[in-house]
Amino acid sequence: MPTFRTVRYVLLVAVVSVTLSHAAWSAPKIDLNVLYLGVPADTRTADFSAFLSEHFTNAQSMDREAFKAKAPDPDVDVVLLDWHQGEGPFPARKSYLGKWGELKTPTVLLGSAGLLHAVASELRGGHG
Repeated sequence: MPTFRTVRYVLLVAVVSVTLSHAAWSAPKIDLNVLYLGVPADTRTADFSAFLSEHFTNAQSMDREAFKAKAPDPDVDVVLLDWHQGEGPFPARKSYLGKWGELKTPTVLLGSAGLLHAVASELRGGHG
């Protein structure tokens, strides 16, 4: 039968181990300003916003529709466009990013955004 002293020692080691492992896994935020373009009332947008806020120093979300006519803030380091085929007519007639190469900010295309942007920009191999 373990003694009180042994149990106390094991508990102390467990608490210290958990504390140190948590500190080791808690990485500092990445020093980038990111802009997520999605659908405002969507749970996916809320999930992405929470994730990005947790991992980047400055994370903003914006409605894709509002972004169409507006260039991103010059302080934005990366734009993330989340766009799915089921969200509107296919093939897409116009891209949220404007014409191919118009947006100079580094961009990550999520969902079907790569295909939809290529089709709207009339690039060869977009679909068909």
